Amino acid sequence: AEAEGGAIGSSTVTATGQRATIARFPGANALVISGPADMQRTLADVIRRLDVRRQQVLIEAIVVELSDNAVRELGVQWLYGGENGVGLTNYTDNATPLVKMAGGAYAGQLDEDDPLREQLQTLALNSLVGANGFVGGGGFEVGDGLFGFIINAAKTDKGSNLLQTPSIMTLDNEEATFLVGQEVPITTGQTLLDGNSNPFTTTDRKDIGVRLTVRPQINAGGSITLTLRQEVSAINGGLTSSTTDLVFDKRELQTTLVVDDGDIAVAGGLLDQNDIIQADKIPGLGDLPGVGALFRSNSRQRGRTNLMVFLRPTIIRTREEAQGLAADRWGYIRDQQQAVQPDREPSLDALVRDYMRTQAPAAPATGEPMVIAPTGVTAPVAPVEAAPLPSAGH
Repeated sequence: AEAEGGAIGSSTVTATGQRATIARFPGANALVISGPADMQRTLADVIRRLDVRRQQVLIEAIVVELSDNAVRELGVQWLYGGENGVGLTNYTDNATPLVKMAGGAYAGQLDEDDPLREQLQTLALNSLVGANGFVGGGGFEVGDGLFGFIINAAKTDKGSNLLQTPSIMTLDNEEATFLVGQEVPITTGQTLLDGNSNPFTTTDRKDIGVRLTVRPQINAGGSITLTLRQEVSAINGGLTSSTTDLVFDKRELQTTLVVDDGDIAVAGGLLDQNDIIQADKIPGLGDLPGVGALFRSNSRQRGRTNLMVFLRPTIIRTREEAQGLAADRWGYIRDQQQAVQPDREPSLDALVRDYMRTQAPAAPATGEPMVIAPTGVTAPVAPVEAAPLPSAGH
């Protein structure tokens, strides 16, 4: 057989001395076949065998992220100042630097109209605002000088449990995308015009949230080949306090795997543990047993993250299975609304009745509960009889 080029949307097919023209009519999703009766019957039989209900695939993803952060801090700072000199200990990991606190105490000796007095007091107050845990100290005169100290002790435990379950249904071998999030503007460039009075800024927008892109392909025996990309992103904050640049937390997985119908498979994961120990001390004095704790500041931070991504594809073969799935998901959301307001009709039912003027989806009445579960066996497909088929042209 050979194919000859024809007009756009049509092709001319020749086989065994016969000739037929096939044209595509997109408006009605139909084919127009012109040719001998025998060839028309042959082509119609092939089309009838191919024109069947396509199977669908429901892909349910579960993203689980467990994190636990623990921070412990303990530090002692000393200060001595007098006519003969000054001496102090100051540690960078401490939330309440002693230098700022000493400046606030010294400000009380300045005149009320002195601008330096307000500045020193503001610095001291800001350092206390950012403090965590216990902060205590004191001061007293020693001879002609002033002796002061600050003790800072803090313990912070923070845990989070993030659970996200995006799901999407698509036809066999068709790509589908699910996205829930925000479009965040990001500055990509800035140009200053005449006099630097009218800056021109260019921005781009970035999708932030939960994104699931998947293409399922049903194989023989009920297995499914999934080509997917799973992304979870969020804004972590600004890069620095003086710029508008943003920092994004992003967890992305892109892979291809084979999963049986209805089985749960792990697509990927991350187990992360980060321990940071910092010790600031006075050389020699900080190493002394017992009293050495008065001359050092210790900080210990431990972070643990468990991240796992699970997938469960389910083949929807018939209308009854699709109807049962819709009824199951509908009932879950309806029960959630009913739990919030037990004495009122769920708004979901009222919306369908009053706006759509139809009834809520219900499971097919088969006498037995409808369960969407793997069967492990695909429905047999009648073999296509061997016949000399003409090849289609472009």
